[in-house]
Amino acid sequence: MKRLKITNEQYNRIILHEQKSRILMEVEEKGLNHSNEVLLGVAKLMGLDVKGFNEKTADKALTNPKVMKSIKDSLESETKRQELMDDLKSKGFTDSNVLYKAETIAKNFNKYSKENKLGYTMDNFSLVKKMLEDK
Repeated sequence: MKRLKITNEQYNRIILHEQKSRILMEVEEKGLNHSNEVLLGVAKLMGLDVKGFNEKTADKALTNPKVMKSIKDSLESETKRQELMDDLKSKGFTDSNVLYKAETIAKNFNKYSKENKLGYTMDNFSLVKKMLEDK
């Protein structure tokens, strides 16, 4: 049997690709309503502890205009927001009540949107008002 020599960087890329594949399969198996990028992006906006590969995925997601629009739409819609909270809980983010984190979410959302020149804004007062009206 022939042996291949690979560098440490190549090995890390193989491991990251395998992790990403497993995460995507897990999302499809569980039947979540939101993509992994949206969930990790919201978790990062909420200030939850996201580390390692998930942190890289969340950072990349928060620079993607489609993901940011999806996050904004999900937070502003009552049914999508509830699905989002359910998905976060099923992924293990137990502290996922967005009502109590509305100010942090809006502040971080606006920060990432401005840094990446996406043009989206979120007002925490209108977000909280919508959440309370929907209850």
